[in-house]
Amino acid sequence: MLQVTYIQHSGFAVELDHAILAFDFAMGKFPALDRDKPAYLFASHVHGDHFHPVIFDLRKYFKKVTYIISDDVPESKLQMAADEGASGQAPVHRVHPGQVYQIGDCEVHTFASTDEGVAFWVRCGGRTIYHAGDLNDWAWEEDSAGERRGMQMDYIRILHELPKGTIDAAFVPVDPRLGVYYAQGLLEFTETADAGHIFPMHFWEDYTIFDRLEQESKLLPYRDRIHRIRRCGEQFII
Repeated sequence: MLQVTYIQHSGFAVELDHAILAFDFAMGKFPALDRDKPAYLFASHVHGDHFHPVIFDLRKYFKKVTYIISDDVPESKLQMAADEGASGQAPVHRVHPGQVYQIGDCEVHTFASTDEGVAFWVRCGGRTIYHAGDLNDWAWEEDSAGERRGMQMDYIRILHELPKGTIDAAFVPVDPRLGVYYAQGLLEFTETADAGHIFPMHFWEDYTIFDRLEQESKLLPYRDRIHRIRRCGEQFII
């Protein structure tokens, strides 16, 4: 089984047969999941829409929790969680870009971001999950053509570093603030990586973005792989 729950913004929970993986839970309501399964909680970087000490409250919910947190999140923010009295102890792994870690049952590959922190490629329970964090082709309309080209080259270079093979579920940014370039990173991801199921994220609860995606001719070959999200808390069985 692989169940995906959209929490909010870039926050997702993935329930596997024997574990739960949650990424960038910083806002919204955490879903009710099997509390007896070991939980691996990932934070891709320090930005407030991707990391919040609220993740440490989940030590009260799950019987076994492991944290995998980008090293750009300062120790002071981790200490703040302890000072606020979140009960229970759980290991915290600080991860750096460009590394491979064996953490519990998870093989975790980290990749540099084109913004802050890391992107995650995770192999667990025979399944492969990719969460981009803020790794994206951030082509802003006000940037020069040279700046946009440089960003594109950096992004595609990093995508080519991903391990070969099919990704079961991929979480990839689209962002309406980028104007006409809102889905450029998603398109480049589909052209570079093989993902069976793709979940757009980072769209600031602007669900009309999915209407726009359906009209993108370049994404037509991948339309059956891209999931439309309609609300926070929505679940998908894949």
